[in-house]
Amino acid sequence: MQKLLDLQIDMHTNTQGVCNNNQALLATILVYVASKLKLDTNITSEKKLASLLDKLAKNSAVPKNLARMAAIPVFLDLSSNLSSFSWNKGDMKLYLEVKFTQTALKTVSDSEFIRICGNLLNVAEQYIDDLADRNITGQTLTDDGALLEDFVNQRQIFKDTTRQYHEVLVQLRKQVKTTNFDLKSMDTIIDSVSLNHPDVAGDYWRARNLPTPTGSKVVFKGKVFDSITGQPLPGANVTITPVEISAKALASTSGADLVKNVKVKSSEGGFQLKSLASGVYTVKVSYYGYAEQEVTVYINDGQLTSIQLPLIKLA
Repeated sequence: MQKLLDLQIDMHTNTQGVCNNNQALLATILVYVASKLKLDTNITSEKKLASLLDKLAKNSAVPKNLARMAAIPVFLDLSSNLSSFSWNKGDMKLYLEVKFTQTALKTVSDSEFIRICGNLLNVAEQYIDDLADRNITGQTLTDDGALLEDFVNQRQIFKDTTRQYHEVLVQLRKQVKTTNFDLKSMDTIIDSVSLNHPDVAGDYWRARNLPTPTGSKVVFKGKVFDSITGQPLPGANVTITPVEISAKALASTSGADLVKNVKVKSSEGGFQLKSLASGVYTVKVSYYGYAEQEVTVYINDGQLTSIQLPLIKLA
């Protein structure tokens, strides 16, 4: 989730603050101390996971894509020299093997890009003596290989970070459920003092409750685009499915009605939704010729959540 359950974590923290402010009163209740200690521990764990998730989210595909963009003109030049060489040599099979356009190098998948560039280096090394008049030397190929290796390393870092992000996300969602369960014990304790101390109970429930829906205000918007070129992808299909939402929202409509299907019509690749109940949602995006993407977001009624959805073109 882009700001990962920020609202829920704030709610937990604020609830913790109310309990701390009324420590003297609540400590007189027999079960309070154990419940509070357990709750504090879980809230601390939740905040640490959210902080780690935030850090991982910032390590995006940008370094990987920049490394690829840096390699493209170099390997385009190598492709041009090799195709010219093979044409003059009259080797049409080799010509077709090494001839690539800038568009092709920009649009192929990462794995295919690595294969193409690796093959260009192998071919150049095979004919290195014949390419001296084209300023292609062993050092040239070493430098080109270093650019390709940098991209391979950045791609691996991105894949590892993405995998770790989803692992931490799963941990955070489990931790939030655990904390919510422990909050129910605290709810019972607060109820026990609400009659004699309504101010304490009022502060607690204000910290505990989610904001009320605002109706027609846009609460969720996003943009679908090509991960390499940045080109918008109008016509993409977006499906928003609830994972965890309030009991009130569930009671007011059927489960099927909670699933939203949006076709991106904007030429800029943008879409937006109104009146989504607070909760955790899975957003799945599909577009012909691209790998399907799935992300998890937290929607807070009345507060705008905005996401970017880059899709990877299939080879």
